[in-house]
Amino acid sequence: MSEKSRKPGVDFSIEEKERSLSINYRTLSIQTSDSIQARKYQIKKEKKVATISPDDDIAQLNYHTLPVNLIWERFECNKNLGLNSQTAAHHLQRNGKNVISPPKNNIIYKILGYFLGGFCSLIWFAAIIMILLYKPLGEPNPSLINLALGIVLIIAVVILTVFAVYQDWSTSRVMKSIKNILHSETLVIRDGQVQKIPATDLVVGDLVQINMGSKVPSDLRLVEVTSDMKFDRSILTGENAPVTATIYDQNIKDFITT
Repeated sequence: MSEKSRKPGVDFSIEEKERSLSINYRTLSIQTSDSIQARKYQIKKEKKVATISPDDDIAQLNYHTLPVNLIWERFECNKNLGLNSQTAAHHLQRNGKNVISPPKNNIIYKILGYFLGGFCSLIWFAAIIMILLYKPLGEPNPSLINLALGIVLIIAVVILTVFAVYQDWSTSRVMKSIKNILHSETLVIRDGQVQKIPATDLVVGDLVQINMGSKVPSDLRLVEVTSDMKFDRSILTGENAPVTATIYDQNIKDFITT
């Protein structure tokens, strides 16, 4: 373009820069908008995952039915070398210690649940009605039968409450016994070597070595067993006789057997 064709007072280099800046600005705006939408989707997904109940979460697990070769791939584990130290440290940081998390306990809600939970609320309602039928609704000639029935119903609530407390106490004893039988140390294969580590440092994907008389340190998937290997599962299932260990069987779908 010649000097004569240029308009006086117009700097075309500035116009081109402004046009380029405008295009870049629009591109940056689109990228920012996309990143915000992606972040919102991620937050929504995390909230959805957080709302899944523990029972549903356990029901979705399929580690006990997958072929062994897929287990190695999923947990980045080598069947001969086990996990490497870096992967084990990453899993430990992500999932936490191998300990049983204590349930949240609110003593006020628990006491109210004992006295008002389940069938007790209906019994309380019936007891109040019977007492009201005695006085003041039964005046001037209140019937002692109504009062007696109300007292009997209250005694029934107390008995049910004591029974519920006893059940919770028995359950807590079982949980404490399970904690006590957990092995303090266990043998794992990491970096190609057998190492003795605290059972609390056991992570998902660890290749655990169990010997005769050993206590199972965690939920395990058996991938290799000997013919004389047996487990005592009486504390879980009530079976008196030891159960012979078996590896993967596609016809078996329960966690305990596999």
